[in-house]
Amino acid sequence: MFRQVHRRLTFLCAGITILVLILMSCSYLYISEKNLRESSFTSFQNDMNTLLSNLENQTVITHEWLSKMEGNGKYLLSLRDNGQDFLWGRQEHDPAYREAIDAGWNYYDANSGGFPSAQPFTIRHQEFSFSSSGGKNDDYYGCIAFSSRDTGTLTILILRSMGNLQERIQTQRNSFLILIVTASLVLAFFSYLFTGLLLKPLKKSRQSQIEFVAAASHELRTPLSVILSASNACRKAPPEEQGMFFDIIKKEGDAMSGLISDLLTLRARTAILLPSGCFL
Repeated sequence: MFRQVHRRLTFLCAGITILVLILMSCSYLYISEKNLRESSFTSFQNDMNTLLSNLENQTVITHEWLSKMEGNGKYLLSLRDNGQDFLWGRQEHDPAYREAIDAGWNYYDANSGGFPSAQPFTIRHQEFSFSSSGGKNDDYYGCIAFSSRDTGTLTILILRSMGNLQERIQTQRNSFLILIVTASLVLAFFSYLFTGLLLKPLKKSRQSQIEFVAAASHELRTPLSVILSASNACRKAPPEEQGMFFDIIKKEGDAMSGLISDLLTLRARTAILLPSGCFL
């Protein structure tokens, strides 16, 4: 009986604490990931401000300058001069690069109404994020910039993969998962110990009750045997001796009544300690 109670209390205690732990961990993880994404996007915006401010000082766009803009593969770069694609990057880079660039231009063409229009002798740009099809790290930050001069409008697409950010988020999730599993095992173990200590006084009380009931049962047999023997003897005894047997029956009946009162008192205290409907 107590083993079942111990098991149920352990599940209840551990379940509640583990549930609170999971909710708090998920909340913290959500806030942390949100801050990581926001700080990463802000960093990308700052990088774009720096790169495009350098573009304003360029009178001629060369392959050397474009290579420098790509930052050794950190950024993916594509240009359109008056709506016509530059050949830059189409031949030099691998298919994954071309796939990402095409996805970026497709996103821009589908949402061109939401981007700022070009203005003469100034560079306007807007950053965004999108997902391309296929690939493991297929989420990108993108920037569309417009440079309008006498020769026409230059549209620049700059992309940066979110792969590093996704790896950081996944690493953080794995770390949290390991911590939650470890903490859950520790909480379950301590819940088992705690509920065992909680039930220890009840076990002791229960054992005392069992011992008392056994002793009371033994004590009840003695006056009951005397009463039965006295009643049988009273039937056969002469009238002048029957009074003695009645006194014996009265004495033993009072003793039995006291024992029964003690048992009823113990039952009432037990009912207060362990009310009906509890685990026992």
